[in-house]
Amino acid sequence: MTATARLARNLEFHFGPPSEPIPIADFISSDIPQYAFVGDADTDNFSVSDIRDAVGKVWDNPELSAYILKKHDAVIDALYATQNTAKTRRKTQNTTDGDEEDSPAVLELNEALQTIRLSSYPLCSEASLFVRPPKNSDQNALDKRKPSDSNGGSSLPDDTSCALVIVTIYTKGSSTTMRTSQHALLSSQTLGDIIETMPCASNDLPKEIVSHSQVATQLAVNASSGSVVCIEDVLYGDGMNETDYADKMLQCLATHPTQHRALTKAPESMHDIILSSLSLRINEPYWILHQGNCEHFFVVDQIRHASVLFSPSRV
Repeated sequence: MTATARLARNLEFHFGPPSEPIPIADFISSDIPQYAFVGDADTDNFSVSDIRDAVGKVWDNPELSAYILKKHDAVIDALYATQNTAKTRRKTQNTTDGDEEDSPAVLELNEALQTIRLSSYPLCSEASLFVRPPKNSDQNALDKRKPSDSNGGSSLPDDTSCALVIVTIYTKGSSTTMRTSQHALLSSQTLGDIIETMPCASNDLPKEIVSHSQVATQLAVNASSGSVVCIEDVLYGDGMNETDYADKMLQCLATHPTQHRALTKAPESMHDIILSSLSLRINEPYWILHQGNCEHFFVVDQIRHASVLFSPSRV
């Protein structure tokens, strides 16, 4: 399997099927359904306090919460057993415990779970095709605690006629892809804000400052050497130099005789591209290259109307 095929399989394993391109400007100008706004009179009708109280009561009880986790693991093991592999059978046999009598509280909880009328609540055997085993955990990219807003309140944009774009950053490793951070940006921000916002260890790598080409006298954090983002076969450089990363990428692809998709360079830099001017797909990994050979992907998780999120009834 070639490196390109392995990368495509890895991305397909992590991310769901992408949506159609969503023009963010058209999304902002579209009519917001009336049901998106919930008034004070309708708060009781949409309240989930009864569900929250019931779930909180279970999780606050160590015995009940342990039973829920144990039952969930048993259901997942049973789904894996339907794949009929020797490894799965051994794992299922090793994780099977002996018969134990449940307490009255556990029996009452089990009876309550049996009365759930949702047809999607019990998992069928076909669900094993959609269960992804825990393979790659998230990676905390922050090197120190991130303080919250000192004002203690929500900072509202001056113009609510914009969209809120939820973006998740993934870091490409040697054999895996890990989720490292998630950010909420306004559509009035630029594509370059994504690059400047995401934390990355490559941005903090020091360089040696050598005196008389012999001894390193001190260390300093290396400035950004450049970056490029690829969205829908269009390269967006940072415009830091006359020949930026986008130009260098096109030059590199031109030297390879292998077949590849035709890429073009955007006439403007990423710092001049407002997010509202783009058409983005949900669940589509967009490639980022910066600081030499450090690779990332950013994935758009949600695009939502800011006027709904920042309405007085939601703040």
